[in-house]
Amino acid sequence: MNMKWKITMMGSFTLRVRGKEINLGASMGKQIASIFAYLILHRDRAVAKEQLIEIFWPDSRNPLNALKFAIFRLRKALEELPGAGGPDWIQTVRGGYRLNPAADFELDIAQLDKIVLRADGGDAKVLAALIQGEFLADLEDSWIAEERERQWQKILNTTDKIAEELEQNELYPQALNLYKTLLAVEPFNDQVNYLMLRVMIRQRQYNEAIHYYEQVAAAFQKEYGIEFLGKSQALIYFISVENGETMTLDELVSSLKEEIS
Repeated sequence: MNMKWKITMMGSFTLRVRGKEINLGASMGKQIASIFAYLILHRDRAVAKEQLIEIFWPDSRNPLNALKFAIFRLRKALEELPGAGGPDWIQTVRGGYRLNPAADFELDIAQLDKIVLRADGGDAKVLAALIQGEFLADLEDSWIAEERERQWQKILNTTDKIAEELEQNELYPQALNLYKTLLAVEPFNDQVNYLMLRVMIRQRQYNEAIHYYEQVAAAFQKEYGIEFLGKSQALIYFISVENGETMTLDELVSSLKEEIS
């Protein structure tokens, strides 16, 4: 393994090596790339053949042969990539396969896990840079959909912790940059829009908050044909905390417009 790889899983499944960027789904084929991604995700242990068969060939008449052929194709695909080091990447162990523990590569979700453990405000910029999109956005398998939700929730929980520290220290631009990065992936996420609105309200940017709310609500209405109450409730909550009382949305908008005037 003569060249260190950089592998991205948040967003497209991508390899960066020798100044090149290679989409692994396009290079290997989606099923082989999905198997490789699964082995990377479980890089700390061996994966049993039965587990791989259950995930990738549940209805196959000859799943063991399908698995063996897929591993052969994966090794071949890895061997053809720049600086890959050939089939040493995938080891056959008793009852299954594993990613070679000696494989030297940088992995974005490994870096994400370190940030999760710290959840420090100083990590906001790094976290934003890691979020290139949904987990394995260009691949679709049942295991990916489940893991995608788990990774996203991990990011949201970490963002909550980082956000509070940033806002307490009035580091609003860093906070906004992080929220905008998440909203580029999931624009109607109520939790992140809640944080966006909180920053605006804490800075007394009431006009911006109303405009932002109206834009998001209109986009949601156009997309789904229903009113998105989550953002209304979030906006009301922020102002209620500030004013120490509860308002209806109409009362809130009227109150803010009067203050702006």
